[in-house]
Amino acid sequence: MQAFGITFDKYSIPIIYLACSVVGFLLMRESIHMFQHPIAARAISVILEIGFILLAIPATYSLKVINIPKKAVILIAFWLVWTLTSTLLGTQPWAAIVRWLELLISITTAFCLYILISQKPQLLPLIVKAIIAAVLLCILAFAIYWNISPYPIQHDWASDIPLFMNIRHFGYLAAVAVPLGYWLLEINTIKNHSIFWIFVYLTLCWALVFWLGGRGTFLAVSITTVLYLSISKEKLKWILLSIVLGLFTSQLFIVDHPSLNLFRLWREDVSLNALTSFRMTIYIDSVIYWWQHSAVMGVGADGFRYIIPAIGELESIAHPHSIIIQLLLSYGILGLLIPSYFFFLLSWKAAQSNQKQTKVFYLVFLSTMILSIFDGILYHAYGLFISTIIAGISIAYIWPFSPCSELPVTNKSYKIKSIPLILTAVTLFCSAYYLIFSIQLYHSKYDKSDEQWANWSAEYPIYFSPTWTYLRYKTEDIEYLKTLYSK
Repeated sequence: MQAFGITFDKYSIPIIYLACSVVGFLLMRESIHMFQHPIAARAISVILEIGFILLAIPATYSLKVINIPKKAVILIAFWLVWTLTSTLLGTQPWAAIVRWLELLISITTAFCLYILISQKPQLLPLIVKAIIAAVLLCILAFAIYWNISPYPIQHDWASDIPLFMNIRHFGYLAAVAVPLGYWLLEINTIKNHSIFWIFVYLTLCWALVFWLGGRGTFLAVSITTVLYLSISKEKLKWILLSIVLGLFTSQLFIVDHPSLNLFRLWREDVSLNALTSFRMTIYIDSVIYWWQHSAVMGVGADGFRYIIPAIGELESIAHPHSIIIQLLLSYGILGLLIPSYFFFLLSWKAAQSNQKQTKVFYLVFLSTMILSIFDGILYHAYGLFISTIIAGISIAYIWPFSPCSELPVTNKSYKIKSIPLILTAVTLFCSAYYLIFSIQLYHSKYDKSDEQWANWSAEYPIYFSPTWTYLRYKTEDIEYLKTLYSK
């Protein structure tokens, strides 16, 4: 069966579903009130990813066997066991497992996408177009919001915005959008197609980067831009022109808000700590806390959110705004070293590649990783969702796998025949856990709880918060919180 030039089969159906999910996530979060908080939004990404994995199972089953490097299997399995143990030993294991399962589902999603794109690389443009559609949808929504707002210049563009709860979360998408435009530029050049609309798209993306004012986003796209120009020097004039026009466009929408517009950084006579939104304090205090309290295993998934008193005495901060600090604090040295090993290995393979398209697409992944050093792109649901998709595609580009079942098993590889069974088990368990999470979330936000429900939720606090805040509570405070729950 075909439609719009796409053949519907076991490979294309999950890819089409995932492409729709890129935009669907934003619409679901905007339209379903109880999922609007960043912690609650995890349910959206997990639900969408579970759907994708289930649709991808027939494709993995038809491959019968898949050669996977033994070292990769051992390291990933060890990391999952290590991080799960750390999470179960944490202060709030019931709630922290929600985060750990989100990571498990993300890894599983990236693996399934890796299999599908390796088999059908021609389906990649569907996902790329979906991400571009999400970027353009956001720009359109903000433009409409600007026009309907009675005082757009004085409006609170940091938090009172469409599709996102915080303006920095929009920056996560912008960090992907710019280098993705460079990849499109390469593809259109190879096909001898016009690059005019790609140029317009890049101009809008750069305008967005300047207007948002996110330092991490600007640094990520600046570094990847320099690297791209080192690969494609002939594109220099187009890139510089898009940056200049983007900068000019952003200045047409200057707002009276301290968090927006990059030029504010040159006007502020402040310390490095204040300039980085107190990140230096968070980083230093987080490392001290890790060393003093749990130097080996860490404090578990999402453990930062449950530290009392809060790191840096910043109660509203739910994560350390750095993937390096977060992995170290949550899972210890080993929890940090294993993902770092995979990142540097992937980077080395990308640098050694003879394929220009591979190197350019890797820059999209690199942009998310650079941003993750300074912000929470891998903590918040939509940022992690988009990063997972980019990671799966990048691995497929750099390590295209061979499905040939006759390939011999060496002492460096495994042939895993039970992948569909493993995928099914993972999705069933995650579905059950997140169902309970969503039920508790629903009762919390729509005041449907009673004393019996409060007692049960207090005993198994997967989601236990009568407010939208990042509520930190001790076990001995549970009786008081139950009274808030059942008022």
